[in-house]
Amino acid sequence: MSGFIPSNLLELRNQVEDDYITYVCVFFVLLIICALFLYFNPLDRKDQADDDEKAEPSEDNQPPAVPAPRIAMPQQPAAASPEVQPRQLRRQLEPRTEPQLQQRPQPQPQPEPQQARILVVDDSAVVRAKLGRLLESAGYAVWHAGNGVQAEILLGKSAFDLLITDLEMPEMDGFQLIAAVRGSIATENLPIIAITGHDELHTRVNACEGIYGLFRKPWNDREMLRRVGLLVQLHHMQPATEALPALPH
Repeated sequence: MSGFIPSNLLELRNQVEDDYITYVCVFFVLLIICALFLYFNPLDRKDQADDDEKAEPSEDNQPPAVPAPRIAMPQQPAAASPEVQPRQLRRQLEPRTEPQLQQRPQPQPQPEPQQARILVVDDSAVVRAKLGRLLESAGYAVWHAGNGVQAEILLGKSAFDLLITDLEMPEMDGFQLIAAVRGSIATENLPIIAITGHDELHTRVNACEGIYGLFRKPWNDREMLRRVGLLVQLHHMQPATEALPALPH
């Protein structure tokens, strides 16, 4: 009989056990709710912020600031007086001229020797052309005349270094031209070479003064150039008479 438990007691016991478990679960739930409340409670955060502000030193409690050392700045020059300042401005505005290097004197070009001028007089155009080509190939400047009259006109306008003339020509022959050249002060020292195709005129030429050479047609070119060069050189060594303007070629 001792092991017999009434049914009502057994039910009470089971009910107590169920209630105990329920209470335990409720307790743990409340405990969790309290923990979460304490973790997320804004009042605690506010208190913590107040505590932080109290922990920071206030301006009154801060130690006195140490003044920074002063750095000596360079003093600006005093402004120039109104009398001196315009002078300085004028000096600054004046253009600066760099010293010019001394240039070495350039050598002056030497004047080229004047080209010798020769007047060829002959009534034959073939003779004038042949003699002109020979003299021009040697470097002489050549003028041509068909008779004595044309030659006198050219001699009156310009100075020549040599006269080469034929002896037989119309209007004024070579003898008359030679006499006119010797009779003029401007041309009395002009050297003359005579050319002819007749041997009988040699005797008359020997009696004529002022002729420095006689060549028979056809002449030897080498001998002609040699005589021309010698007479031109001698004429340049003589004192000049009256200077006449040069004629264009």
